[in-house]
Amino acid sequence: MARACSTTTSFTRALGSACSSSPSFSATSESPPPLWLLHFLSTTIAMHKILSLMSALSITTSAAATPLTLVVGTYTGSGSRGVYTCRIDPASLEVETLDSVQVDNPSYLVVAPDGRHVYTVGENGPGKSRVNALSLDPATGRMQLLGSVDAQCADPCHITFLSPRTLSVAGYSSGTLVLFDLNDDGTVTQAVEVLQFHATSIKRNQASSHIHYTAVAPDGRHLLATNLGGDLVYVFDIVKRTARGTARLQLHGDVQVAPGTGPRHLAFAPDGRHCYVLGELSDDVLAYDYDDGRLGLLQTLNAALRPAHGGGDIHIDPSGRYLYASVRLVDDGIAIYKIGPDGRLTRAGYQLTGRHPRNFMITPDGRLLLCACRDDNVIQLYSIDPATGLLTRLGRDLHVSKPVCIKLVP
Repeated sequence: MARACSTTTSFTRALGSACSSSPSFSATSESPPPLWLLHFLSTTIAMHKILSLMSALSITTSAAATPLTLVVGTYTGSGSRGVYTCRIDPASLEVETLDSVQVDNPSYLVVAPDGRHVYTVGENGPGKSRVNALSLDPATGRMQLLGSVDAQCADPCHITFLSPRTLSVAGYSSGTLVLFDLNDDGTVTQAVEVLQFHATSIKRNQASSHIHYTAVAPDGRHLLATNLGGDLVYVFDIVKRTARGTARLQLHGDVQVAPGTGPRHLAFAPDGRHCYVLGELSDDVLAYDYDDGRLGLLQTLNAALRPAHGGGDIHIDPSGRYLYASVRLVDDGIAIYKIGPDGRLTRAGYQLTGRHPRNFMITPDGRLLLCACRDDNVIQLYSIDPATGLLTRLGRDLHVSKPVCIKLVP
């Protein structure tokens, strides 16, 4: 359960600054399988794969043909310019790149609810990290860099809206959570609040705090933040709301996870009653009951096929029936779970992907999953089977250098 501030939560505040089964046969050397049976089995397996793909394509092409516009963040230095806009036709699955803007290491981004602005972090070291504001034409995908400000943290790796006019930025290497307000023209102010954290834990890369992700709870009253270095999930009250749409944070409590978990990302169920945390260092998915800022642990399951220490991203499909968690470094892929009525998880499958699936997204209709495979320089498209939650590779890829974040334009 979330608890009040304790010695565990130490921080300072600065102001104003898919694998499916197939027929199998076992035989000994004394009784080899007859040729007719081998032919039958190979034909059956081939037909199974063809029918699965046909089903996936049927599901996809039956969707409304409204094109999907995406904004993609990348790591630069290997041929990438920075931020890209792309478009996918859900009927034909044709993909195209629309525009790009040169920004240094935009490893995470968020699109404004009106679809007309994009805000990115620039993940770099102390004094070099930035928060960038871009204008966006939703119709054409054209972008323009409006400006950038000092991120007041080192290696920011996540950005989201705390309120309509305030952004929350997670500083990984500096162990900070930084707030920025927005001006009337959509540009970003200097940092208005910097929260510094000091918790540590047992692993070598947990010698200092690493704030990795923040998310506003569906109740709209709380923000949760993961501290990968301190094995903590913080719960904040969202306070000091103004008519302009700005807001601030007040620590409500924290939740300690098992030492060495390294909480990285989290996802809320659509009904707001459950929250799921992915541990980067343990590969564990932690299922919680959630109620008005309080978290109660339900279950812990491991997402990896083999120990990988590379938990990446976690999302729930719009129906609230399936949860997906990516694993990097070993057996790169996505673990698939069915969510029960009580919020508990049952393993449904595991889909191997391209290398280093750092980030992925699910389309609002729940039919497609797009996976950013950083080390293969590709965004892979998968269909989602609504009956099982399993994924089928569609063979239509979007080639982008070092993709690490995908967001849909509203």
